[in-house]
Amino acid sequence: MLISFIFLIEFFSFSAFSIIEKRWFSFSRIYAEQNRLSNDTDSLKLASPQETYNFLANLGSADIVTEKAAYVKVAKSEFVINNNEREALVEHPNSEVVFKDADIMENAELKFGVGINQTAWDKAGDGVLFEVIIVDEKSQKNEIFSRYIDPKNNVEDRKWFDINLNLKAFAGQKVSFIFKTTGGPKGDLNYDWAGWSSPQIISNGNKKARTTHKTAWGAYCEVIHPYIGFVESPECNNMTDEERNTYPNSEIRAGIPISEYGLIDKSLPIHTKSNDRVILGIFGGSVAFWFSAQGIDSLINELKKSPIFSNKEFIVVRVAIGGYKQPQQLIALSYLLSLGAQFDIIINIDGFNEVALPSTENIPKGVFPFFPRSWFMRVQDLPDPAIRSTVGEIAYLRSKRSKWAGVFSKTPFRYSVTLNLIWKYYDRNLAMAISKDELILQGYNPKVGSYVATGPSYHYESEPEMFKDLASVWKRSSIQMNRLCEANGIRYLHFLQPNQYVAGSKIMGEEEKKQAFVKIGPYKKGAEGGYPYLIKAGKELVNEGVNFHDLTMIFADKVEPIYTDNCCHYNQKGHEIIGTVIGQAIIQDINTENIQRKNPVSQKAIILE
Repeated sequence: MLISFIFLIEFFSFSAFSIIEKRWFSFSRIYAEQNRLSNDTDSLKLASPQETYNFLANLGSADIVTEKAAYVKVAKSEFVINNNEREALVEHPNSEVVFKDADIMENAELKFGVGINQTAWDKAGDGVLFEVIIVDEKSQKNEIFSRYIDPKNNVEDRKWFDINLNLKAFAGQKVSFIFKTTGGPKGDLNYDWAGWSSPQIISNGNKKARTTHKTAWGAYCEVIHPYIGFVESPECNNMTDEERNTYPNSEIRAGIPISEYGLIDKSLPIHTKSNDRVILGIFGGSVAFWFSAQGIDSLINELKKSPIFSNKEFIVVRVAIGGYKQPQQLIALSYLLSLGAQFDIIINIDGFNEVALPSTENIPKGVFPFFPRSWFMRVQDLPDPAIRSTVGEIAYLRSKRSKWAGVFSKTPFRYSVTLNLIWKYYDRNLAMAISKDELILQGYNPKVGSYVATGPSYHYESEPEMFKDLASVWKRSSIQMNRLCEANGIRYLHFLQPNQYVAGSKIMGEEEKKQAFVKIGPYKKGAEGGYPYLIKAGKELVNEGVNFHDLTMIFADKVEPIYTDNCCHYNQKGHEIIGTVIGQAIIQDINTENIQRKNPVSQKAIILE
């Protein structure tokens, strides 16, 4: 009887699904398709298989914006630098040459040289700023190259500068390239004979599928960096919308591409100062990043109220990634400055990560507290048998789950309600096994002696001692950032981020409490225990001459909801409030400096005034 009943169900369900829609109710097919997209490739078609795109050969179809037509041309015999004759795109500033609809393949690279003709070196002028900007399929402008050259006043610039840029962040797109030249900081355009030698896109012509960086537990974009701990992999620019929307790191879901330097930013972090723009660097963790995405307009609008900034172009450089904590910001600044980055203003927004993360992630695992967050998990692919075994089991279970999903997605199994229910039960058990192993990983303590995972031995006798030490490193890192900025003519401002667990810092309604406040939690404990030490260290920073601002009470009189989670993050309104306050602080700093300055020339204010 039971067998007959099951047979009838299968017969009618098979007939119905065959007539109505073959894919309608196949749980396994849905999973298999998602898994194929996630673990194999994105089937989007890439660029045409041409090996070289020569910009000089396509100048006739380019859009040219310049004062005189003769300013832009292709030349060879008359363009020589250091007795090295090359075919070049001659582009006298101020000009833009736009090449539209260039197909970018997976392995494409942009190669070119820049320089100023040697026959102009003994004549008037103050150099040229060369820039390459890519306009992607979303019409967003991405500056991928910027360099100021002045061979007339700097003998080190009397040569060709050969550049090779990886274009993998734009793989599969049809984009526009803008080659732009601008006069030097004094605006002297005399004899600015600038040239781009042999600009071209090189690739091997293979139609490779776009892939996403993976670990044993799925798509994960954070990769180890030799200097600043970790960055985001540009390979994750090739995520599908589905992968991006379900990715655990919210910064990736912001829709901002990852640059070749591993920072979540639409342009490269290396820019050159000029009189008509302000290069604004944002440093910190996830709060700083989301401020750069959601609060930056309120900051710029506040600054533009001042005549100092009213006619300036703002370039925002995002050096903020979720989980960053000192001394990562300090090291990142040193790293970028050593590569030639220039800034007018640096804003450092931090504090929470410095006290909340070490006490809940590194220290309980016996890991050096000032290593990047969850350091031992980041080096798990190095030879540690225990953790490699668990990671291997996760990989096996995921493979098994994918295999059986593929089996049950095929005809005739995918039309069977009964078989799909059996598969769903089995798949749920596999998912639970994977979750169990992931919990084992989270609770794993590195073996004593695994120095690559733990670093120097460090021990605190008490929590107050721990928080005091964490705040001290935070303070010293800020002092060093301030000194670096002073030495490089950069205005540095440091802000202690607000947090809901600081007593009296926010009036919370019931709904906001449910969403953003927990009675027991690791972040709550770290913030409550650590913030008093940060506030005290902040006052010491002011005495040390650092332009420090404590923002912990900035929401104290706000009744409307601000916090969006039980960690530390704010909504759009919160970021706008912070942006306005930071803008006011910058203007106040400049005005105070102008009043106190006895010498009319200040290295820090040359560009901003």
